[in-house]
Amino acid sequence: MEPLTRSEVFVQLRKELYGDKESSHSSTHIFIILGASGDLAKKKIYPTLWWLFRDGLLPEDIYIVGFARSNLTVENIKAACMPHMKVHGCPCWSSETILQYTLPCKVR
Repeated sequence: MEPLTRSEVFVQLRKELYGDKESSHSSTHIFIILGASGDLAKKKIYPTLWWLFRDGLLPEDIYIVGFARSNLTVENIKAACMPHMKVHGCPCWSSETILQYTLPCKVR
């Protein structure tokens, strides 16, 4: 027996969750980051979100919400993430380009 493809796995999960009922899907996605000022966020989560955005793999209607104990601004987040953005040897995606095309963000 061959292993299931990713799509087949998701179909099976939906069937187990919803049975034969039609599931209601929202087109809005919310990504919540707890510890938004921490090392994991700046070294892994924010760079990964950037690459997903750059490659067109994030949904169009997405909200990214971060919670942190420290006072953050979008500029603080960008400055903290830049050393961890793996753009070495890729002239088309320099750190200046990343800053130009960052996700539209608001801090409230």
